[in-house]
Amino acid sequence: MVPELRVEEPFFAYNAGDPDFIDAFGNTRTIERDSSSMAYSWRERGVWHRERVRPPTGIEALLGDPGVTNFREEIFLSNLASPKTLFDTEAKADGDGNDEIVTMTGITNVKMVAGACIARGSPGNLSIMDKSSGCLFNTLELSGATCAATAGCENDFYDAGSLTATNKAVYAGYVNFGSTTHPMSRPVDVWQWLPATQKWTQLNRPFGVQTRFGTHELLLNDGAKVFVIAPQAPNFWLAAYDDTTPPTLSASVLSTAK
Repeated sequence: MVPELRVEEPFFAYNAGDPDFIDAFGNTRTIERDSSSMAYSWRERGVWHRERVRPPTGIEALLGDPGVTNFREEIFLSNLASPKTLFDTEAKADGDGNDEIVTMTGITNVKMVAGACIARGSPGNLSIMDKSSGCLFNTLELSGATCAATAGCENDFYDAGSLTATNKAVYAGYVNFGSTTHPMSRPVDVWQWLPATQKWTQLNRPFGVQTRFGTHELLLNDGAKVFVIAPQAPNFWLAAYDDTTPPTLSASVLSTAK
């Protein structure tokens, strides 16, 4: 449930079926273009409503794993994405004239998944403006250097979206699984959105070159700092950004399990 909503009633985001575009048979999903698992429900004046967000131009599918927060009067909702370039590579023609792909459940055979898209708006009016301003694709090598144009960083598979918002900005975090052509070994990537620029910017990684994090991370804030928590079995890491422009990474520590 999102805190501080303009209406003091619940809002939920979840992975949703999409029967006209996604067929599920046991452990296999068949996914067609324009499919979306980005769905949400909210209650207003005692009545429950349900909506779905469709992908913008250049994105062929939104594949769930929601992260959600609210910033002032707007809700921000994240989903994993399938860019057109990768979808086209994996697509196979079906019998009814549409292209489709088949992928296993979980994080296997996910060559068509890269980055994430974030919808914005009020309940009932969430949308992704466009691929360039509403979708996030890795721009950094593990060293922290900016990726070369031919490096393929933009094809890195993101997992486990988590969002949080302060009074100044919105933050989004993901575990970066890399790709077959650009292995990354699961560092954590964090992004910041500012209302003044209406743009997302990738920040210095909270844990530097540390990798092999679990399949989830969590972003929280206390109004002055943004905290990133990520498991690295049997322990977990904690980092803190000052909520400044640009954010300053003020701490990154390993907590030992006891």
